[in-house]
Amino acid sequence: MLFPRLLVFAMTILSACNRSADEAKVIGVWQCNPQNGAVWRMTFAPDHTLTLALPHDETVDANLRDAKFDFFSSGTWRIDGTEVVYTIVKKESGIPKTLTRMKLSEFEHTPPFGTDPNAYLERLQ
Repeated sequence: MLFPRLLVFAMTILSACNRSADEAKVIGVWQCNPQNGAVWRMTFAPDHTLTLALPHDETVDANLRDAKFDFFSSGTWRIDGTEVVYTIVKKESGIPKTLTRMKLSEFEHTPPFGTDPNAYLERLQ
């Protein structure tokens, strides 16, 4: 009778550890450089909040590490299987709530900021 309880407890602990490891891959500041030319920075916080920032001055190269970015929107994020799911809300401008899914592997295999000029997603911190 004790063994099944210990087994359930151990499986619960292991699944929590795995979740934390996946979350650790996402937590931090990321720069996104989509091919349409827009650049933004996303901060995935440990409390599952997300902030999105846009370049302060479009005449300055936003790909410089010290480029200034201004807050644009916020939201929340979570891990869902092999995906990072985040929701952005921008109430002030009337932009509707948007849900986006990205593969967790995109976060796992990203280069450090500034090392790959063709990268879509780079880790700043």
